[in-house]
Amino acid sequence: MLVDTLGRPLRFILAPAQAGDITPAAALLQGFGARTVLADKAYDANWLRAVISQMGAEAVIPCNPARKLATPYDVAAYSLRNRIERCFNKLKHFRRFATRYDRLACHFLAFTHQAIEQHSRHLDISKDAGPFAEAEIGGDAIVKLAQEMEAQRAA
Repeated sequence: MLVDTLGRPLRFILAPAQAGDITPAAALLQGFGARTVLADKAYDANWLRAVISQMGAEAVIPCNPARKLATPYDVAAYSLRNRIERCFNKLKHFRRFATRYDRLACHFLAFTHQAIEQHSRHLDISKDAGPFAEAEIGGDAIVKLAQEMEAQRAA
């Protein structure tokens, strides 16, 4: 999930259950501009750091303990990463999201977008979120993402 500086969801990609969190990371970042990208240790990979630097952003990712050479990161900026955790916590108030009752990925993804939309209604959107202030998720995005998932499954 990609969130803005206020913790509002901007993009959500559903990955296969056996895939790691880092697999869809480049697709999440594609097309977005940011000054910094905050992520946890699971996203510590040289190729992802290269994608972030090509965006012109700073990668604030702590090193995986298995990494031989530690890469420095801004600890103060990393402390703001809790915003995505708070976003997930709010979405998990929807029992259907937390337990994933839906058998089909397209149904779960459609409900996720509905939950995000309902969650976003309760946020104060008058605050300036920088370049993401005009981002929104609507019904067309649900249909488009469901079609993309079906095409990926067929391939």
